[in-house]
Amino acid sequence: MCSVVADRRFSPNPVVAAWVHDVCVSCDLDRYIFQHEPTSGAQRKRKTPPLEEPPLVSAPKTHRRRIPPKKKRARNSKEGEDNAAAQGDLTPRPPRAKRSNVAQPDNDADLTPRPRAPTRRLAQAKVSTYVPVLQTMETPKSRPVEQSDSSAASTKDTSRSPVKQIGDLVFARMPIEYYDISVNLEKLPSDARDLYKKLRAVGWASSVLPADIKDEICEHVGETDLLLPHMFDEASAANTRSRNQLIRELDTVDEICQATSRRSYDHEAEPSWNCAVHYPILQLALKVYEGVVLRNATTAKICPAFDNRDASGKLLQSKMVDFTINLAPDNDLRRRILEFLEDQLPSLRTVNQTMYHPLRFAPTIVGVETKAPGGSEQDADIQLGVWVSSYFKRIRMLCNNRPVPIALPLLYVQGNQWFSLFACDTLDGTEMLTRLLVGNTNTVLGCYKVMTAIRILSEWGTTSFKQWFESSVLQESVAQPTQELTDLQSPPE
Repeated sequence: MCSVVADRRFSPNPVVAAWVHDVCVSCDLDRYIFQHEPTSGAQRKRKTPPLEEPPLVSAPKTHRRRIPPKKKRARNSKEGEDNAAAQGDLTPRPPRAKRSNVAQPDNDADLTPRPRAPTRRLAQAKVSTYVPVLQTMETPKSRPVEQSDSSAASTKDTSRSPVKQIGDLVFARMPIEYYDISVNLEKLPSDARDLYKKLRAVGWASSVLPADIKDEICEHVGETDLLLPHMFDEASAANTRSRNQLIRELDTVDEICQATSRRSYDHEAEPSWNCAVHYPILQLALKVYEGVVLRNATTAKICPAFDNRDASGKLLQSKMVDFTINLAPDNDLRRRILEFLEDQLPSLRTVNQTMYHPLRFAPTIVGVETKAPGGSEQDADIQLGVWVSSYFKRIRMLCNNRPVPIALPLLYVQGNQWFSLFACDTLDGTEMLTRLLVGNTNTVLGCYKVMTAIRILSEWGTTSFKQWFESSVLQESVAQPTQELTDLQSPPE
C-alpha cells in the first residue's frame, strides 16, 4: 500500500497521498506494538505463582452460618467459572500502575497483548502529514461567493447599503438630489407653484386666525404675538364651524403651546414630542376634513420591490417617516382600488410603497418626518428623500414607468418648528426642493399657521391629487392589462 504514496500517478491529490501515508505508518506501528519478543525456554517453562485473591467482604458475624466442606468446594468452583466467563467478556484494559509483589511474565501466550510504553518511533508517528496538508488546502467556505440578483433582492436590512450622508444618495441608480426652493423655483412643476404661494402666505401669517373669535384670541395671546389685521380670516372659518367649535379649538391650541414649552424645558425625546405636540396638532388641523385620514407610519417599512439601489445594484438602507396624511377613499374609490389590486402580484397589492395595512388602500398625500430639538436635519432630509423616492417608483410602475408629473408636498418638523418641502420626479431621479418655514407651536399664532398649512395641503389632496390619481393612475393601470390581453389575442401578422 505504501508504494502508492510514492507513485504520483495513483495519487495526484496531496491530501489523498498524505492520508495513505498515515495509514501505512499506522499499520507498521500496530505490528510493532503487538509483536511478541522471543524469550528463553527457561522463562517459558517458569510457572506463574498463584495470584492472591482479594479478601471477600463477609457479612456480619451475627448472621454468618457454617457451610459444609463439600458444598463450599462446589460453590467456590462454580463462582470461579462464572468469574472467568465474566472476565472473558470484559474489554481489555491496560495494567494498573500500582506495584505488585507478584512476578509478571514478559511474555505469555495465554495473556492478552498489552501496548508497551510510548517509544521514540511512536512519538514521531504522531506527527501526521495529513493534517498540515489539509490545513493548507483552500476550503469552499474561504472562497468568495457571488450573490445572484434574486438573492441580493431578498437580503436583510443589515446587508443593505448604508446611507449616512446626503451625498450618498447621489450615487443611487435613481439619484436623489437636494435644492434650495427659494432659488430653484423653476424646478417646481407649474401646478404646484400655486400651492407653494399659499404656503408662503401662511409663513407671513396671512388669514390664519378665525375672525369670529378675535377677542378670545387676543386674550389668549396677550403680549406674546403682535396681531395685525391681515392675520384674521373673515370668511372661511365662519362658513364651516360654529363659534363654540372655534373656542374649543382655541383651548386645545393653548394646551399644545403649554405642552411644547414643557417638552422644550425638559429636553424630552422625539417620541414624547410626537405624543404630546406633533400628533395632537395634526389631528386638530384635520378634524374639519372628512376626505383625509392621519396615520402613524413609524412601522410602515418600504417594500423591497420599491426600494432604491446604489450603482452596484445593492439595496439602499430603507427609511421610514413618522406620520402620513392619506386620502380616505369613499366606497366607489375603494372598490376601484381593490379591483385594480386583484390583478397585481401578492407582494405588490398596495397603492403605496409599503405593505403596512392601514396604508395599502389609501394613497398618501403628505409625508411627515419629525425630530426633537437639535435633531439632525440631514437625517430628516435623507429619510424623506428615500421614502418619497420609493413612492415615486411605485407610482411609475402603475403608470407605464413614466415620471410622475405632479410634485408631492412633505412636512419636516424639528421640535416646535414646521417646514414644508416638495419632491419632484424626473427622468433621472428625484429632486428635493427644501425648505420653507410655515409655523411653530410655541405660540397661539404659530399653531394657527401650522394648522392652516396642514389644511391647505389636505385640500390640495382631496381635489388636485385625487383627480390626478383617479384619472392617471387607476385609469392607466386598468387599461394596461386590457391592452396586453388584446395583444395576446390578436393573431400574428
